[in-house]
Amino acid sequence: MLLTLALIFGLCAAILSMTLFDWIKNPSDYWIILVAFVVGFVGFIILMFSTFFVMSLFVSVKKDYGAGKKAYYRCVCRVCEMLLMLGRVKVHVRGLNNIPLDKKFLIVSNHQSMYDSIASVWTLRGFPISFVLKDSLMKLFVVNKFLNACGYLSLNRSNAREGIKTIGKASQKISDDQQSIFICPEGTRSKKYEMGEFHSGSFKIASKAKCPIVIVSIQNGCQVSKRFPFRSTNLYFDVIEVLDYEDYKEKSSQEISDYAYGLIKENLEVLPKY
Repeated sequence: MLLTLALIFGLCAAILSMTLFDWIKNPSDYWIILVAFVVGFVGFIILMFSTFFVMSLFVSVKKDYGAGKKAYYRCVCRVCEMLLMLGRVKVHVRGLNNIPLDKKFLIVSNHQSMYDSIASVWTLRGFPISFVLKDSLMKLFVVNKFLNACGYLSLNRSNAREGIKTIGKASQKISDDQQSIFICPEGTRSKKYEMGEFHSGSFKIASKAKCPIVIVSIQNGCQVSKRFPFRSTNLYFDVIEVLDYEDYKEKSSQEISDYAYGLIKENLEVLPKY
């Protein structure tokens, strides 16, 4: 939507230039139309980011926003939509209707690239979800305030104690019926089709909250940067299975992790690759 608005702004600027220059009858002056379009397009982008900056002044990175602020969540979703369009990524979704609507849950997936998270935010925009992100993202100017205002959590992979605190906060969000939690148990991008090892501690979020676990596979995220800008990428977002608490309550975190890993790996093997 944001990209569409930017294009509309550019088009309006181009039409305005034609009007001001009496519809530009000389072909040698057509460059004026192109310049006007670019100015309108870039002008909208500058206006958009200026608005985001002003909005960031009203939130803090130190405050806990619980279930998150809806206005900031909508902005993040729209930016993700724009990034998908700019990256020429088409998201194919299957099984979204299997996600429970009456309770909060933990959702886990593999992690090939940053576009996995971008596609997930946009695909799951209808659900109140907190994403567990690497702590470096929470240090980015303006971005950190928006992510915190959305209720997102940071995970310091190099500090075990801080990691345990984040797991506890995530579990509490589910227990308090604030937000569901999205986490990638690999902990980092694999940047390839082969999956990295799962960290079983991620599944303790569900065990502590006694909530459903939604298992998702995401395919072709690792190809976006390789195919851009000349080729589009089909990204596949599959909800493979939903485990109720009764299905795994007798299992250890490692057993749950191994089960989810096997399901995702098996599903990735049958999905199209580029």
